[in-house]
Amino acid sequence: MRHEEMDAKKPASTYGVDSLVAVKLRNWFSREAKVEMPVFEILQAPSLAALAARVVHRKVFAHKPGGLLATVGVHNKEGLGGMSPHSSC
Repeated sequence: MRHEEMDAKKPASTYGVDSLVAVKLRNWFSREAKVEMPVFEILQAPSLAALAARVVHRKVFAHKPGGLLATVGVHNKEGLGGMSPHSSC
């Protein structure tokens, strides 16, 4: 599938991501982005965009008060598609 055909508003499951694929994604995030993402969060992300935002949050701003999410005004769960930016990492 070409990336142009994907809709970031849809969950990963729309594109066939199941628990086995989620494990592969978790390993890829760990290896390539140096981010630890629980399989549960990959599977439960309400959209690809929310998953991407969560990865960025964990990578760059997880342990910095007033990071990007605060800077751009994301102060509630809706800003990340229902995923809290303040949940434990």
